[in-house]
Amino acid sequence: MISKLIRGQFLILGKEPDGDSIRFVPDDALLFDDLYRYHRMRFNEHDGSIQLRLEGIDAPETHYGPKYAQPLGEAARNALLETLGYDLRKIEWSGQKVVVDENAPVRGAIITDGADANGRPISYVFREDAEVLAPLSDGAELAPSVQAVEQSSNYAMVTSGHAYTTFYTSMPKKLRRYVRTAATEAKRHRRGVWAADSTDQFWLSEIEDVAVPAGALILPKLFRRCVDYIKSGFDGTIEEWMRARDSGPRPENDRVLLESVGFETSLSELVETVNGYVRLKHDLLDLVFVEK
Repeated sequence: MISKLIRGQFLILGKEPDGDSIRFVPDDALLFDDLYRYHRMRFNEHDGSIQLRLEGIDAPETHYGPKYAQPLGEAARNALLETLGYDLRKIEWSGQKVVVDENAPVRGAIITDGADANGRPISYVFREDAEVLAPLSDGAELAPSVQAVEQSSNYAMVTSGHAYTTFYTSMPKKLRRYVRTAATEAKRHRRGVWAADSTDQFWLSEIEDVAVPAGALILPKLFRRCVDYIKSGFDGTIEEWMRARDSGPRPENDRVLLESVGFETSLSELVETVNGYVRLKHDLLDLVFVEK
């Protein structure tokens, strides 16, 4: 698929940015017109912004549903803003919403080839001064390279450990391999999320077991499944709940490729509940979710 460089500015005032998504106002919204799933993209009619999904990463949640958040979610959000050039001292919050932003407009760029099922452009995001983008004009068509990815905020979030990797099959294998290497190094040095990660095994009887202030930190995709599972009141284990929601308008049982062995399975087959403890039976860095 075609990818494009699109220049513009990031927008946080009145919004709720987090560690893996932020709103973006393109200089020329028409540049999105021939990208994949353009028909699902929704630009705010008042400010021209669109919500991005950052390629390859999943940061701890600052908010999921009305009130649930994960440990280190705010740290991840702040780290992303800083990578884009925001001065946090010039931002004021009300809950998770930005109510004051005294930064000058923070300009930057994205590389995207289209949107996810929810209409969010799947993007690498960059500061305006990223060297690899300097010779490129707005709307330039390109294939994301290792050199470009290395200068993205996505990659910075992985190397600092402020975000987990969460790969999808839409991301080229070469780039997955490169980012996975950086994540492995961050994990080895116990940076950020890796100093607290409990995805391998955690207790689950109520939402507070995986939410702030004292819950276990786990892979955000699995956290979201845990919250929905507990809220559903399902009489059974979380893996049984996922299997029961294998299809329908909102399927919860993701298809997953185990990249090292080239085997595709479902998330429910990788999760096991034993005596109240939930564990992920495979290395989360090896998981590649099948894009819907």
